[in-house]
Amino acid sequence: MEEFVPYDLRRTVATKTRAELGKEAAKTLLGHAEESTTDFYLLEEVQEAMKVAKALAKYGKREKGCT
Repeated sequence: MEEFVPYDLRRTVATKTRAELGKEAAKTLLGHAEESTTDFYLLEEVQEAMKVAKALAKYGKREKGCT
């Protein structure tokens, strides 16, 4: 089990806010002047989305080859 740190809460709030209201809202809520700072908090979400997309792409290629 990973150790809990306060930034975990900020990352959760940033991710949920971005999903519901957009990146600009997450940036404002967290009080960031630069979008790149907000991106740091959303990095794990983007990495997970990329992993899922790659897995789906492989699945789609496998399905096309079967028909």
